[in-house]
Formats: sequence, C-alpha cells, structure tokens
Amino acid sequence: MDDDDQFELWAGLALLGVIVLIIFLITYRTEQRAVVAGVAWERKVDIQTWTTVEESDWDIPSGGREIRSYRAIHHYDQVYVGSHQVCPGSGKDRRCTSVSDYESVPVYHTKYDYFIERWVVTRTPESHGTTYDAFWPPSADDLHDPNPSVVEIGDERKGTAYSHYHLLVIGTDKKQYDVDVAEADWRTMPIESHVTLVLNVFGQAVQAKR
Repeated sequence: MDDDDQFELWAGLALLGVIVLIIFLITYRTEQRAVVAGVAWERKVDIQTWTTVEESDWDIPSGGREIRSYRAIHHYDQVYVGSHQVCPGSGKDRRCTSVSDYESVPVYHTKYDYFIERWVVTRTPESHGTTYDAFWPPSADDLHDPNPSVVEIGDERKGTAYSHYHLLVIGTDKKQYDVDVAEADWRTMPIESHVTLVLNVFGQAVQAKR
C-alpha cells in the first residue's frame, strides 16, 4: 500500500469516526423522574400594515410604479476559454487527462426600482404569564382583517402567530429545568405532577412526558 492509499484509508476512517460521533451526540438520551414546579407561557402575533414600499426586480409587477431603471448583472455565463492537462499519479500509474477551462462572463439585463403596496410587519404585541390561563394579546385578538377588495394604506391584519409553553421541573438530581412542550401536553401536566424528563448528552432538557 503506497502513501496515497494509506492517506485515503486514514482519511476515510477519520470521517467515519466523525459521523459516528455526530450521530451519538444527536441521538444520546437519558431519562429521570421529575416534578412540575411551575409553568410559563408566551404568545405573540405579527401585525401587518398595508404600506407603500420600494423594491427592485427584473420586471415591474402589477400595481408597481417605476422609480428608475438601470443595467445590472443578471447572471454569469460559463464561457469556454481553453484547456489544460492534469496528470495525477506517478510512474507507470501516471495518466494525463485534458480538463476544460471556463471563464465567468457577466450578462446584463435591465433592472427596475419601483413603488408598490405590500403587507409589512409593523408591530408584534405579546402576552405572557405563569398560569395555565394563556390568552392572545388583546390588541391582536380584537383585530379583524380588512376586505381585500377595498384595502387602504394603513389598514392592518393579523400575520404569523407564535406561542411557547414551558414547564419548570425539578429532577431527581435536584436541578431545575425549563422544558418547552406542546400546548396540548402542557395542559395535562399540572403543578406537583410527576413527569419523565429527557436529557441530551449535554444535560439539557429536550422533552417532558407523562
């Protein structure tokens, strides 16, 4: 076995070792019993406002009003400029092959800056608490989407809603953990109830289950 073969063998073994280590770190879990000591939750909603914005693109979409146009690089073409010889190996094993060379050449198109109306996130009201009585921010919950056919500048609507539900649990190791769980599970784990706490290889809580 020559030096190149030995190098490839050791490189392959090293890569395999790294893959095995990564799989171990991702999948390793331990479990312990724990008691729910408290709960917490937070909810928030993106509020979008119908607003005039400035955008750039290769074409002006319906409803857009041109501000300016200019030439800009749209993409690059790979243009053949010649070839060169590559001769790996040594001695009798040396084999030369011709490799093509290419140059990246920019291709210009006309680009446009324009004004257009879009829904833009302008605020994100939040609500939070430490009981099971979770609710959405009133300023978002009372908001009704405008009629799409008559929407006007300044009109608002609900965007993406986010929520997180936490259990504060104390394990048999006497440590306190903050576990993010699904709302349906969160509501079935009252304070002082016993749960199974799942920890990863770094001792971080990744799950709580009944």
